[in-house]
Amino acid sequence: MKQKTMVLGSVVILVLAISGGLFFYFQNEKTIPAPILRQSEQKKEDAETKPAEESITPLRLDYAISNFGPGQSNTISYYIENKTTCDNRPAYLGLMEIRPNDKNSQTQYAKFTIYADNGQMAVSTWVNETGMAFDDAVSKYNDLDLPLTLNRLFAYAGKNFNDREYWETTSPILLKNVFTGQSTGDYSIIPQENDDTGAVPCKKFKMVVKSTDTDGFFNVCVARKIGDINLPFVVSMAFENAQGPGWTLKNFANEKSKIAWIPQCLAPVACENIIQPAQSERTACNLRGGQIETNFDQQGCVTEYKCMTQAEIAAATIARMQNPECLVSQKVLDKILQCRKNNLPNFDPAGYDNSGCLADIANCRQ
Repeated sequence: MKQKTMVLGSVVILVLAISGGLFFYFQNEKTIPAPILRQSEQKKEDAETKPAEESITPLRLDYAISNFGPGQSNTISYYIENKTTCDNRPAYLGLMEIRPNDKNSQTQYAKFTIYADNGQMAVSTWVNETGMAFDDAVSKYNDLDLPLTLNRLFAYAGKNFNDREYWETTSPILLKNVFTGQSTGDYSIIPQENDDTGAVPCKKFKMVVKSTDTDGFFNVCVARKIGDINLPFVVSMAFENAQGPGWTLKNFANEKSKIAWIPQCLAPVACENIIQPAQSERTACNLRGGQIETNFDQQGCVTEYKCMTQAEIAAATIARMQNPECLVSQKVLDKILQCRKNNLPNFDPAGYDNSGCLADIANCRQ
């Protein structure tokens, strides 16, 4: 089984980019999958900075994640705290908190919107705690919507994972030629048995992937609901081998976050499908001492595939690992170039400053 370079979105895309959660939200009639808005339509949605809110019992979900990039294993908490209407659709509003295992790294936050009709999740850019107290968050392509991974995949395929038929079938659910924002592929979702060994009882699915980023399968288990929120949340998801990305629900509780923040309606980002270079182009680039790299815009969408020098690759890597407003640190750049010179292109982030800018790296390796 081969595993290509993968962005969780792919997984998540799926899952992937396939880069969570499945909703067990049943209705007697099928709901119409909500369209994924074009980037040009986001400004209107993002402008709804403080919608009218409906009182709900809050829900905190704690996920342990692993292999989301070289050596990255962290804990992400999702707080669902409000229910409102966004773009004439019922929606839950909340925030994410990521706590790195590295003591030198700062806790980061992002806002999110979950659309109740199809379970799709829109996520903002990452900020520090003080940034959450403003109403200027903007959507970004994000593969860390871990609780609702399959809903995201189905939405990209023009279907709705909330529909009863997908939970009652015993046959594989085939999704073909699905563009998930950064990858295109075919997916077969195979229903399996129930499981009561996790944080909450869940139904197992095997998700087989054939995409431009990933060939292989994921083992997924999804809860019918957690608390009062009728959405099928992912309890666990793991790639076929230990090197692939994975996440597991460790704890949940009816509680709010302890930070001050302003809820916002956010719209999912729809990226343009940029065709990847042919193998002949990649070979020609390598012969010139370069390497084909992927460039992204500030919303996390692929803008181009470009033949780049080692210095350009290192700078782009830093940019992807920090907030868009950050400058590239020369110290970090020099360290990465030395690692690459020694044929050790992978590394761990070893610290972020209060603005979410990468301040140091460590553990260079193949």
